[in-house]
Amino acid sequence: MRRSNHYEAAFEQFLRDKALPYVAVDEAKRAIFSEIELKSFDFIAYLPTKRNLLIDIKGRKAKPAKQGWSYDCWISQADLDALMTWQQVFGRDFAGGLVFAYWLADFNHLELFDTYQFRNRHYRFFAVYLDDYRPYVRTRSSRWKTVTIPRNIFNTIAIDFSKLID
Repeated sequence: MRRSNHYEAAFEQFLRDKALPYVAVDEAKRAIFSEIELKSFDFIAYLPTKRNLLIDIKGRKAKPAKQGWSYDCWISQADLDALMTWQQVFGRDFAGGLVFAYWLADFNHLELFDTYQFRNRHYRFFAVYLDDYRPYVRTRSSRWKTVTIPRNIFNTIAIDFSKLID
């Protein structure tokens, strides 16, 4: 977790405001597991009624679209591989999860839904369980080693993070 990253800082403050128990993972201390350097995730969130989440934050700037907002949902292949490994290491009481933290910079459409305000910016946080994301993965860029899922699938499987803890 990098506190200089406004997406991660906003999400951490959101967790604090919701009084959700969590651990911020120190990214400077990368783990070496089975002699492989493994990318760290950002948070462990202890959910009251669901499996605990190993969270990798993906910060994105949301773009206004003709019908609402356009949410990018790509990640790196390394993010996907590392989170899959961590999920196995932690066991069945923990689930890998991507939290897409969207910064909504266009103030004209904010009244359409609840947003989280942090340092004069507005955010929405959507969680996607790794096991729900993986079946739909396709290559986005071979050169940059990124993957994505179709937006209509993302819209179906993404959960407003507030609903996970209510």
